[in-house]
Amino acid sequence: MHSEYDLVDGTFCWCVEKNLHRKRFFGGNNYCQIIHDVWHAKGIIGNGGFHRFFDIASKANVKSVVNAYKTVMLDRCAEIISVAGRAYNASKAKLANQNVDADADAIRHPIDEDLSSLEREFYDMSDVIIESLAKYIKRVNPRGDQ
Repeated sequence: MHSEYDLVDGTFCWCVEKNLHRKRFFGGNNYCQIIHDVWHAKGIIGNGGFHRFFDIASKANVKSVVNAYKTVMLDRCAEIISVAGRAYNASKAKLANQNVDADADAIRHPIDEDLSSLEREFYDMSDVIIESLAKYIKRVNPRGDQ
């Protein structure tokens, strides 16, 4: 597992250093975008929870992340992110309807139990995420030399 982690993290860093993780609208491959979306989201969720992830991610970015997880054959992770996003957005909308200007912690409070359960399931899949992302990297070989 350690070598798979190093492969994933090293490829992520390489993509960012080469600025290849940006969305490509006019051709080119999007391998680095997919790697970036999966690995970066895993890090944000792992370090701050879903409420932090949704607080900083736009709806377009969330959709891109969900699609990236599906691309690397992590459908359950994609589903977890989608379910958590729907709960977060519903809580945010409810507070907005009450004219409450809520931060991410206030949005999380009414749905804390649900998000905690989803986070535990997501965190438990950490090794699977690394394995699937490593397989994807080996298959697409974004560096072309390794």
